[in-house]
Amino acid sequence: MKSTACVINGVEKQIFKDPKTDDGVKKSQKGKVYVYKSNNKIIFSDEHALDSELSTDLLQVIFKNGVLFPTTFTEIRARLANN
Repeated sequence: MKSTACVINGVEKQIFKDPKTDDGVKKSQKGKVYVYKSNNKIIFSDEHALDSELSTDLLQVIFKNGVLFPTTFTEIRARLANN
C-alpha cells in the first residue's frame, strides 16, 4: 500500500519520493493516480487533484478513512480478466 496524496488542515498535498542520488528509477508517482488501459497495456497518469474523476480509472477504493471495503482474490482476478 502506498499513499500518493493527503489532506492536511484542508490543504491537499502530493506525497512522493525523488531521491537526489537516484537515476530516476526510484522516483514515485505523486498526487491522485489514474490507472487505465491503452493499446492493450495498463498505464498510469499521476498528479491529479483528489476531487477529479475519470470514468476509465481501473483503481478501486478498498480502504478509506479507516474503513475496509473487503474484496477477494477471485473478484480481483475477475476484474483483471475483464480489463
